[in-house]
Amino acid sequence: MMSQKIEALSLENSATKILCFYTNGTRFIQIIRMADMAEPSLERVVFPGQRLLFEALPEAFIEISTANLTATTITQKIQCAAIQVDEGLNVCLENMPSNRIEKVPSS
Repeated sequence: MMSQKIEALSLENSATKILCFYTNGTRFIQIIRMADMAEPSLERVVFPGQRLLFEALPEAFIEISTANLTATTITQKIQCAAIQVDEGLNVCLENMPSNRIEKVPSS
């Protein structure tokens, strides 16, 4: 079984930002991109089963594009407030020894 990895991404000026959590529950590679922002600050490849933690404005959206052999299509657009981490999940993630949280510097 492939080990699960959680990536943590941080954006500057996080005073008004929220912590968000996304899991690629498909069997396809996905590309996650922050939408509706003047400067795109998040664009990551997310492999099947991979988990992603990131900070964003509550009103921001992420676009989820799914890649297959023939094309890449935008399959979902999710408001970041809808995938906000609550305190209970945060505690749960900290207590999961099989997962590793990796901080990835933002671009």
